[in-house]
Amino acid sequence: RWNHEWPAAVYTRANGHNCPKCNIRTSRLEIRIYCELKSIFEEVLWQEKIHTKEIDVYIPHLTLGIEVDGFYWHQSDERKKADQAKQTILSSKGISLIRVVDDRLEINENNSIPYINNENHLNVIVRLLAFIKLKLVLNETDIKKIDEYI
Repeated sequence: RWNHEWPAAVYTRANGHNCPKCNIRTSRLEIRIYCELKSIFEEVLWQEKIHTKEIDVYIPHLTLGIEVDGFYWHQSDERKKADQAKQTILSSKGISLIRVVDDRLEINENNSIPYINNENHLNVIVRLLAFIKLKLVLNETDIKKIDEYI
């Protein structure tokens, strides 16, 4: 479809290994959160690097980052340390970070929203938006847009 070319053995292509440029390594929940927030806020960035750290979803005018911590990618101790380092750096730069966390992972932060694996994405997004309203100082326009969405 996109005319990308890459070297691969016939066996790997026949077994579903697709184009590395098109094969996005991210969760469906992360993509859904990004898309839904773009329908609410004027500027929402996806997988944006801020102060050398990649943020899954970033809303610049709120200085708000949203991380989606899926079980598969975030279960190791090394990843937990990296997540904490990211939290510390971004916080020191004035960026709030909300974590949407698979409930099979340890949740011990007051900025986390747990979700159940395969939970309806819209339910997670509504909880995320309610959390944003509770934790951040928002202007009237943002509050109205969130309320209309919910």
